[in-house]
Amino acid sequence: MSAMLLYIITNAVMFSYLMTSEQIPQELAAWMLDKGLGVIAFLLFVNIVLLLAGNVMEPSSIVLIMAPILFPVAMKLGIDPVHFGIMMVRQHGGRHVPSAGGP
Repeated sequence: MSAMLLYIITNAVMFSYLMTSEQIPQELAAWMLDKGLGVIAFLLFVNIVLLLAGNVMEPSSIVLIMAPILFPVAMKLGIDPVHFGIMMVRQHGGRHVPSAGGP
């Protein structure tokens, strides 16, 4: 089990490195600002993405993949880093969603 977790985390770190080196977060921030989407729309989008990703991925992988992508966008929109971090940890990848076969 630990080898599988290490494999998932390694791939998540590689993916987030590639996304940041290709300037994807900066392009996403520029697109959101050009479209006039505000802070509330961005936070709602982040919550929905984390909820959906939490249904199919592990929380540590979600944070490792999403944080480097979404954090620069949050900073450009003027969101407090502590608020954004607490929101990502509290959402914790949608783990409060019941499992598919659960009661």
